[in-house]
Amino acid sequence: MKRTTAIILLTCGFICTPGQQVGRTNEALPVFSPSLKTLSSATGWAKTSLGQWVSLKNAIPYRDPEKGKYTDANLGADNFTKVELRTVKIGDTTFPVILFYHRRGLYRYEAISEGWMEIEECQAFVLKSWPVIIDDTKKDNESYVVDLPVHVFAAESYAALHTANIGQRMAEHVANAVKDGEVCNDKGQYKSKYSHEGTVTTKMSLLLFPVNDEGTRKVRFLLYTSQTSGYISDGLRRSGRSDYSGTERIKRDTAEFNERYFELPRTEFIEFFGTDPMKLIK
Repeated sequence: MKRTTAIILLTCGFICTPGQQVGRTNEALPVFSPSLKTLSSATGWAKTSLGQWVSLKNAIPYRDPEKGKYTDANLGADNFTKVELRTVKIGDTTFPVILFYHRRGLYRYEAISEGWMEIEECQAFVLKSWPVIIDDTKKDNESYVVDLPVHVFAAESYAALHTANIGQRMAEHVANAVKDGEVCNDKGQYKSKYSHEGTVTTKMSLLLFPVNDEGTRKVRFLLYTSQTSGYISDGLRRSGRSDYSGTERIKRDTAEFNERYFELPRTEFIEFFGTDPMKLIK
């Protein structure tokens, strides 16, 4: 009798234990919008070490002409396949997003320069807000810098991009970044959960040089992205520079236009970069 009572009580204990979920509830992932604007073409220019200006579609050529002999010259020093403007909803808040798609190349057998392979990558820069990029108060033929306030950064290397929905894949990466506390404050910083990284600072800047060449108006541009702890690679500009600010920074950064840049007709540049994705949401 005692044994039977113990079994009944034990059974009731299992049945009555509070706090157990019966149903299965998924946590909400960030939701990316479809592409709202797409930039698929721009001309990349570079002044070679021999003083000759050369160009490529969607890529900035190597300044050293010898480089192209050992790599796929069409990748250039920097490149992109397309750039998209989207939005992403994280929790109850919607943010503007820039997606960069670009290619990387390497030799399977580097020592003998054999077995060339290309790897594609997509990077998502979730911004806190969309800044004024084209400043009509700026004069033509004068360069300036626009800082883009990064909220979260995520990247996806692929083959996977050819078989999976990129919005879904990037949503998973952004969700992981948010879960790991990799959300930047107003200074572009977050405290890494990895003790050896400490405070990570993520920066993103667009260098602009609006030009008027005998009545033809164009915009030359470069993108800088950097982290002071760890590394962000990017398709338009691999920075690697130290952190600095103010007048010195602008002078040093915009000196790049003497050697390399992407270029678009002004109307096409404004059509893309002058559009706040948040205003395109239906």
